[in-house]
Amino acid sequence: MLHVVLLKGGPSIEQEVSNASASNILKVLSDSPWKVSLLEFNLDTIVQDLLDLKPDIVFIGMHGQYGEDGRIQGFLDIMRIPYTHSPLTTSAICMNKDLTKRIVSTLDIKSPKGLKIDATVSLRILQEAFLNSFNGFVVKPLSGGSSVSTNFYQKLEDINLENIKNSDLNFIVEERIVGAEFTVLVLNGKALGCLEIQTKNDIFDHAAKFNKQLTEYLMPPITHPIGSPVYENLKEYGEHIFKILGCQQMARMDFIVQDDEIFFLEVNTHPGFTSEHSMSAKIASYFNISEEALLVNLIQNAKYYA
Repeated sequence: MLHVVLLKGGPSIEQEVSNASASNILKVLSDSPWKVSLLEFNLDTIVQDLLDLKPDIVFIGMHGQYGEDGRIQGFLDIMRIPYTHSPLTTSAICMNKDLTKRIVSTLDIKSPKGLKIDATVSLRILQEAFLNSFNGFVVKPLSGGSSVSTNFYQKLEDINLENIKNSDLNFIVEERIVGAEFTVLVLNGKALGCLEIQTKNDIFDHAAKFNKQLTEYLMPPITHPIGSPVYENLKEYGEHIFKILGCQQMARMDFIVQDDEIFFLEVNTHPGFTSEHSMSAKIASYFNISEEALLVNLIQNAKYYA
């Protein structure tokens, strides 16, 4: 019997999301023909834990630090244990929003104007960088997902640079693009579909992402319906980004469309499977693909990289 170890938790700020996602994955796979064991990630014991459990496959249910940044992937490569989702290099690149945008820009795909905040960045530098930006600004972690610690500011002067510089996290400032937000699900290199996100908040932040009262997930989308030129372009962009970044198995690409102009935001190489909020599951469901089928696809395509 195939033994799948579902790895969850970890030390990142997305631990809560990881735990909720893992609980749902475990529930969905409860009737699978495989043995599924749940393992809480512990940096001090992970080697012995895996040696004791002897998994055939590790399903990476962790988000953020260690789970999505290439560290656990490299570790599993060394141990020669097949795992789900993308490999080390891709995971590390996609975890860095600035680096990801630089690579995607080689495809002639636009992104919001952005600037990484480091020790040298001052208000004057921000003002020069965003001279013609008038719709506010988004400050978000350079490496992180689930929109945790993402905030909107109407004016650059409202951004507390000293607090950001003293934080344990690295941040990026982006101009806010006002438009319709979409996410594209790509499975094994092929774009399945695009979901539209409508939120009552200024931006699609953590609160909006996990509050049904604040956000609607529209599948099929309304602003740019299935078959429309923008919808088809979003799918094409998703596939190109998936390929150039070396993604494997499954990933989601986020975009904003303003007046039919598409702006790339970021890649999620480990989309969550929380029971009510999984955008991947919502897209798949529309095309009669169950959440279980998505998980089975990940497990069946698991591999390590020599």
